[in-house]
Amino acid sequence: MNRKEYHREYYLKNKERFKHKGTVWKTKNRDRLRELQRRSDWNSKLETLKHYSIDGTPQCECCGERHIEFLTIDHIHGGGNQHRKNIGASGGGAKLYRWIKKQGYPNMFRVLCLNCNASLGWFGYCPHGNIQKEVKIETDNQQSLFS
Repeated sequence: MNRKEYHREYYLKNKERFKHKGTVWKTKNRDRLRELQRRSDWNSKLETLKHYSIDGTPQCECCGERHIEFLTIDHIHGGGNQHRKNIGASGGGAKLYRWIKKQGYPNMFRVLCLNCNASLGWFGYCPHGNIQKEVKIETDNQQSLFS
């Protein structure tokens, strides 16, 4: 039996003890755990924003906003609410960023600031005039995109 197999077997025999120790540690280190989670969430967001931004510098595709705190991911063709529900990331945020990375950064997203994203969602256009909502229109046998 190699070392990895031994440790696996030992863990399985003592699973309840390991669970209890983990629970005790989490209780004693709640603040540290929260800080580690915040840092991990921030890094996931930053990595995703960099990937979808021009030249790797996170900025809004419409207005050029560069403050990370104001930037978010937009579903280019709409349907973001339903998509987040389908993947189990209904609140968005870190779960969505991790899902995007796991999927290999699909080209259905872009970076927008919260103002541009909200304006597109509510009004179908952004007051900056640089982008409009792309709407899918289905005809008898084809799909086409119109801006």
